[in-house]
Amino acid sequence: MELDFLLLLQNISNPILDKLFIIVTNIGSEYFYFIAILLIYWCIDKTIGIKVLFIVVASSFINDLVKGLFKAERPISLDEINSLYVKSAPGYSFPSGHSQISASFWFYLMTKFNRKIFYIIGSIIMILVGFSRLYLRVHWPRDVFFGLILGVFIVLLIKVVKKKVKIGESILLYFMLLIILNLILFFVSNNIYTIVISSLTGILIGYMLENKFINFNESSTFIRQVIKLILGLSIILVIFILFNLLPSIGIIDYLKFLMIGFTSTFVIPYVFTKLNLA
Repeated sequence: MELDFLLLLQNISNPILDKLFIIVTNIGSEYFYFIAILLIYWCIDKTIGIKVLFIVVASSFINDLVKGLFKAERPISLDEINSLYVKSAPGYSFPSGHSQISASFWFYLMTKFNRKIFYIIGSIIMILVGFSRLYLRVHWPRDVFFGLILGVFIVLLIKVVKKKVKIGESILLYFMLLIILNLILFFVSNNIYTIVISSLTGILIGYMLENKFINFNESSTFIRQVIKLILGLSIILVIFILFNLLPSIGIIDYLKFLMIGFTSTFVIPYVFTKLNLA
């Protein structure tokens, strides 16, 4: 039945829809949400930014764990399926990472702001991103369905945990979690784990230091907000390019994403304050 549905979508495929759903599927990518979260952190509300960033990183980490557990093959491997934009679909199939991360990001914003506009926009994007994975024939319907469910469940679970843990204790909990996760890297060689754990470590350390020593103001004029976003992303791009000149080995990759995370939450806000942009 799932195969029949993908074949139906394949039959209605055309160049216009192909390009449209490639754009839509990129709205569910880690790169899109990384930029969106930095926009929130630098220009809107850094507390909300760090929370949604933590949720998205946790969701991405859990998604990779579940994929490794089930090891489900994608429809890409079938001869009768002509999958599109396969470079957006590395690794295993279940559950859909695009769907799960989109659900985690938008469901958190829905519950945080509890406004109708967020529920409408978030629901539309979650559905469209999920459908784009089916239209491109890189996921099975069950991958998308359970990806959305798992993404929502992660947000609810984190909210329950935070209600039971006091603020002071939660900071200690974060650092204990980071220590445990970093220890895992000594025993498990996995590129996704390295990226997630190193970036999360840098992000949280930078956030703690920024709150103590800088405490920048996110609010500013529209022009300054645009300058902040362009400047911040340019700094991160430079770091990314410089590290890519070095050999791609475990410790270099770890330091690269550690530095990107730390720079995002500490160095760049410091630059904003020195330039009177925040």
